[in-house]
Amino acid sequence: MNYSVKDKITPNQFLFFILQTQLGVGILSLAHQIHKDAKGGAWISVLIGGLISQIMIVIFWVLLKRNKASNFLQAMEKLVGKITAKGLVIGYSCFYALVTVLELSEYIRIMTKWVFPETPVWINILIVATAAVYLAKESLRVISRMYLFVSFLIFPLVIFTIFGFKNVHFTYPMPFLEEGWLGIFKGANLSFFYFLGYEAMLLTYFAVEGSDKDKLKAASLGNLFVTLVYTFTTYVCLISFAPNELPLVPEPVLYVLKSYSLHVVERIDLLFLSIWMVSVTTSVCSFVYLSSIGVAQLCKAKNHKKFVYWIAAVCCIGTTFTLTPHRGEMLDDFIKILSYGFVFAIPILLLIISLFRGRES
Repeated sequence: MNYSVKDKITPNQFLFFILQTQLGVGILSLAHQIHKDAKGGAWISVLIGGLISQIMIVIFWVLLKRNKASNFLQAMEKLVGKITAKGLVIGYSCFYALVTVLELSEYIRIMTKWVFPETPVWINILIVATAAVYLAKESLRVISRMYLFVSFLIFPLVIFTIFGFKNVHFTYPMPFLEEGWLGIFKGANLSFFYFLGYEAMLLTYFAVEGSDKDKLKAASLGNLFVTLVYTFTTYVCLISFAPNELPLVPEPVLYVLKSYSLHVVERIDLLFLSIWMVSVTTSVCSFVYLSSIGVAQLCKAKNHKKFVYWIAAVCCIGTTFTLTPHRGEMLDDFIKILSYGFVFAIPILLLIISLFRGRES
């Protein structure tokens, strides 16, 4: 499948596509997870995680701009041959599908706990899956325009988080280097997985109009915005909970909001979740779209629409098997291992191969 003129997007739309793909379920539990290793320096770990993501974005950019092609499969065929290229596309399609399952399972866990404890799981899955499929079957241009529109909802999320500044203790995170730089970098290694989404560049880069520098700038700004949002929410959680409390609070952002109310809104945390659900839906939509694009390229189909339904169905069924804590942790650990390969090792290896060839293909 090649991107038609109607599928092309501008660098600004590309920015919001990367942003919405990155900004998923992680914002609620990020501070809790990173604090285990970095303690008060968790916010520094998040900043370093964003820096690592930026380095990988530059690596992706150098790799992709050296390959003059119309899609990812064609670029890889020129670089490593047809058989290996098809294997890579299959691998990335499966990886995106697994990330979709992880996002759905985390979403279900949180919504069941906080909002719908008595609602059947399959209904909650269908709510997000239906919305994601409805959008994912459209062209990249339509998806990106929708992402640009809903990105304005990120600002209310940040504004609600500011309520956490009412009763805070700025001494809670100090000293920032309590666990030393080793703990900081352990936390940064973990935060690396919360920034996943920028690898969407691999399958969408060739659909972006404009110069290569404009594409790099767009992806970098998207990652920068996510880094700032994650760092801010992490720091709010650090100053809102004592060091011995945060390890006991799995979704600290929601607990911060739950303790406050407005004159017309009793539960700010539920309002936050309502907006957060949009971010989860867009992230799920992106990964379903990316997986279907990969399959469409393999099958040389004219478009990806029919594959969206099949992939979404498989992901929904897969989600129902990962809702127990043990299976959820196994899936999370498995995807972390895969991420080192598909987001880190393989792109770097491909770049090395490209550089050794000594010319742009």
